[in-house]
Amino acid sequence: MKIALILLLANSLTASFEYRETNPCSLFPYNYAVSDTNPLGNLSNPSYLPLREIYYVNTSYAKPYLMEELNSGNLRAGCSTDKLGVQAAWNRFGIRGYSEDVLEGSFGYRPWKFLSAGIGASYYHININTDEIKCREGAADFRFSALLLPYDWINIGYIQENIYSFYNRSLKNKDSDSNTEDFIYPNQSLGIALKPARGITFSWNINRIYYGYINSFSVTANMLSCLSLKGGYSRETSSYSFSANFTYAKFMVSYGLSHHAYLGATHKLGLSIAAGDLALEEINYNKSLYRRTLPEKKKKININECSLEELTESNLFTEEIAERVIKYREIIGPINSKGLIQIGIPKNEFESIREYLSGLAPETAQDAGRRAAKAGTGSYKIKTGTGYDLDTRKLLFQKLLENGLSAGTSLKISEHAKTDSKEQLIRKVKEMPGIDEEKKKIIIKICAESL
Repeated sequence: MKIALILLLANSLTASFEYRETNPCSLFPYNYAVSDTNPLGNLSNPSYLPLREIYYVNTSYAKPYLMEELNSGNLRAGCSTDKLGVQAAWNRFGIRGYSEDVLEGSFGYRPWKFLSAGIGASYYHININTDEIKCREGAADFRFSALLLPYDWINIGYIQENIYSFYNRSLKNKDSDSNTEDFIYPNQSLGIALKPARGITFSWNINRIYYGYINSFSVTANMLSCLSLKGGYSRETSSYSFSANFTYAKFMVSYGLSHHAYLGATHKLGLSIAAGDLALEEINYNKSLYRRTLPEKKKKININECSLEELTESNLFTEEIAERVIKYREIIGPINSKGLIQIGIPKNEFESIREYLSGLAPETAQDAGRRAAKAGTGSYKIKTGTGYDLDTRKLLFQKLLENGLSAGTSLKISEHAKTDSKEQLIRKVKEMPGIDEEKKKIIIKICAESL
């Protein structure tokens, strides 16, 4: 069967250029309309280019069906800024005596938040040099793609490849003679991707190729900010595929394995280098407190100057965490990375959103009260006319957290310390509902020692 595949390619130009995508993330050897929105998750649809502000180089290699001497590989480079994205690519597929090369240039534009579109130009070159057949042909064509993003949890995409070939074929009579452009088939792809939860994506694509329609289903799960697993099934070809993607800072290494019911297994390797961090949007294991999805654009927000409305609209935090940020700024002072972790954001979660934040207070300023306390200077116990000073409230907040009090309760007590005396604060603690007596004793003890 494997030998028959090569004979088919060598004797029917209309069957050429069907094996296209090599990137392990693509799972199957086709250009897909939709995929996950991870960095470098879908490189074959130009409409995805403007979704991330990133500069990258990607190269991949595949051993199709473990056939001796048959190889496939591609090289891509691209960038996107604001609403625009561009990409250049080269793809090769072939065996000794037979080769297919594709050069591509793509451009994506996102005029509105709910719509992104892309166009591209491709140059196809086929070279057959055997004892029986000698052929060298080349042709250029264009493609168009569109991506609807009505909500952050759904993508609907479409790709029409080889528009000129599609137009010519629609005009030609079935009995007419083929020309030199007959080896380009106007492939199409339509798909929908759903994100039921943060870090998880389900995709369904329908591809129309020379041999007919192919349905493919896939699921992506970002287990960690550095690890993404992806699996898929193609119904018409009875193919299964799996890929694992590992990221570290600006690097991504990918491995893919797929199995065709008749042709066998294919191994793929990929390497990507980007100008920015390639951290993934991992599954939300702590469900209650922080944001569901990362914003699609790297628009930084000044954490110490923004309003509550700007915080919630940034999609970085839930409303509860956003309110804690504002309250922290009012009670404790300018917030920094340690403060964000203290109010309920896990450290790994903070690392994934750090690039979207600006204006974080320096660590040294946040820890001034604690250092003064440890040094025994007593400067942290300065009482103002309406309560206790900033350093004292910081120290009180930190001690409450260290003794197992929740961030919300610790902020509330620190807020009272802004205007109340020690006696008034202790009296309010005794009257607080929803806190058991043991915790109240701990809070009173901390207040007595710190104020």
